[in-house]
Amino acid sequence: MGEWRRTAEHFVCGGVAGMVARTVIAPVERIKIIYQINSKSQTGWLRIIRKVVDESEGGVRAVTAFWKGNSVAVLRAEGLVVMHWHLRTSGRRLH
Repeated sequence: MGEWRRTAEHFVCGGVAGMVARTVIAPVERIKIIYQINSKSQTGWLRIIRKVVDESEGGVRAVTAFWKGNSVAVLRAEGLVVMHWHLRTSGRRLH
């Protein structure tokens, strides 16, 4: 029973770590993707930030606009992060 509990803890810890990391980096990822799409127009990252804020109609929406699409990205990456966490922590016990 102890091994199953340890494995479950690894999966939960990996999941939480992945969600937090993905959510923290989401605004940077959003700006990067917009920059890559608009790379031919030579738009700077400050202009992209301003454009995201302007298109969101201001207020709280201006802040949350940087996390647009984050829930899908978290779900997509979650399985991979959980498996990496579990394999890394399991591998440490083997050494």
